[in-house]
Amino acid sequence: MPCKRDFWIATLSRHIRSGCPKKKIEYLVQEELDRIENTNFKIERLNIIRDIFVFCCYSGLGYAEVEKLSHDDITTGMDGEKWMNILRKKTKKPYQVPILPIAMKIINRYKEHLLCIKKNRVLPVPSNVKYNAYLKEIADVAGIKTHLTTHIARKTFATTVMLTNGVNIGILSRLLGHASVQVTLDSYGTFHDQLMISNVSMVREKLVAKDNRFELHELETAQKEIIKDFNIRILEN
Repeated sequence: MPCKRDFWIATLSRHIRSGCPKKKIEYLVQEELDRIENTNFKIERLNIIRDIFVFCCYSGLGYAEVEKLSHDDITTGMDGEKWMNILRKKTKKPYQVPILPIAMKIINRYKEHLLCIKKNRVLPVPSNVKYNAYLKEIADVAGIKTHLTTHIARKTFATTVMLTNGVNIGILSRLLGHASVQVTLDSYGTFHDQLMISNVSMVREKLVAKDNRFELHELETAQKEIIKDFNIRILEN
């Protein structure tokens, strides 16, 4: 029976042989996400849509999943924190997603919302048509050039929120409810490779800086020895 190590080697090898996906991944960087989150649109319906979109960015849920999300889907995990039990509509696969602090803040904001109480929903999600139309307004007001959709929110969760913050791509695959790790690699392989190169570059810079500090220390030590020897010679004379 193959071990996990063999599985990962085989999976990554397939990814390398197949090459990186050519299609560019569209997502929001942290500055854009923060801009949307912190913008007061001064219209209640837009502020609600803002909250739903930001929630999706910090949970990775698609429209179908966030629309039917109820408080019954929220449980306490082994870590003592709140998690969502989700059934992915696309794959019919159950999976769990942690409720990050910003997402929890948004959940609490709508606990007393009349529509949420009436329909037993976590968020007052409108129809898909209205949701997408309002997202366009949000993008215009916030100055976001990317065409906002729940799919963009899901991509933002995977890249900006998870991979950028060091989450393993295998763990990400589970948090997205993907059918396999290969699906995740096919979708985010390019970003993952770019992130790996960036991280290696940072490590290299740190090591170079450390080496430079070591050389500077050696130079300072040598200078001190020279000065000490010079002072001794003066005293002897």
